[in-house]
Amino acid sequence: MTLLLLALACSSEAPPPAAAPPPPAAEPPPPAPAPAPQPAAGQPWAIDSAASTITASAHKVIGGHELGFPGATGAALVNGEALTGVDVAVSMSGLVADPEKLRTHLLTADFFDAAQFPEAKFHSTQVTGAAPAYTVTGTLALHGAEKEVTFPVTGSVAAGVFTGTAELVLDRKDFGLVYPGKPDNLIQDNVELHVKLVAKAP
Repeated sequence: MTLLLLALACSSEAPPPAAAPPPPAAEPPPPAPAPAPQPAAGQPWAIDSAASTITASAHKVIGGHELGFPGATGAALVNGEALTGVDVAVSMSGLVADPEKLRTHLLTADFFDAAQFPEAKFHSTQVTGAAPAYTVTGTLALHGAEKEVTFPVTGSVAAGVFTGTAELVLDRKDFGLVYPGKPDNLIQDNVELHVKLVAKAP
């Protein structure tokens, strides 16, 4: 009888509580964002103003004009033998155009307004590729307006001198140059820019 009571007592006891489930595994933190690409380092090589040329071809319905912008200043950034950046400025008052009457008109508020905007500047933000074929992106500031432009550059280093050439087409109206020209000989919007920059190692 005693054994029977003990058995009944044991069977009436509540089962031990189930073990608590383990806490969920902590989720791994999200991966850190990739660092923004940094511009390649480069040493500034001063632009040789006398050896560098910047010209523009402006067209009209009939004929056109060749413009020159001598005296470029600034620097090409060079890392080893690679171009990594470029900064260029030109004085608008140095504009070359023929005849002189045209040059005088181009410097007025009808066109470049050199009194108010005495310089045009370009600052690169990215250079890709390798010698001799690069692609350069940067900001062109002209006539109080700024626009990002991208263009190919052919350039190389030899004997401590970097020489680079580029050709690009700009829409003059992007820079607020909206003078239409004569009704019977309107000025076209696109202007061809031809650039040769020579920079020397310090």
